Amino acid sequence: TEGRIEKQKKLLDHHALTEFFVGVFELAKNQVQFERLRQRFAFAEVITIGDQLDRDILPAKAAGCTTVLVPGRFRPYWHNKEHEREADFQASNFEDGIAWILRRLKS
Repeated sequence: TEGRIEKQKKLLDHHALTEFFVGVFELAKNQVQFERLRQRFAFAEVITIGDQLDRDILPAKAAGCTTVLVPGRFRPYWHNKEHEREADFQASNFEDGIAWILRRLKS
C-alpha cells in the first residue's frame, strides 16, 4: 500500500482475510518494488489487487505478480482501456476480487 499500514490491516481483519497474508508493506508502487516483493516471497504467489492500472496493475504484472484490477469510478483519461486486459482478473468490485483470489488459493 501507499496508504497507512494500520488502515490496511484493519481492512484485512474486517473482511476476515488476515490469515491469507504474510504481511502488509508500505512502499512506492513501481516495477522494482514489486520485483523485490517477488524475490522476498519467492515461495508463494504474489497477488496484487488494485484500482489503478498504471500504479498497481501494470508495474506488478511486469514484475511477474498475479494481478486483480478493481476499476474505480475515476478513470484517468491517460488510462488505455486496452491495458485493462493485462490484469489476470478484472473484478466488478473488491469483494469479487477477493473471492477470485480465495478460489485461486484453494485450487
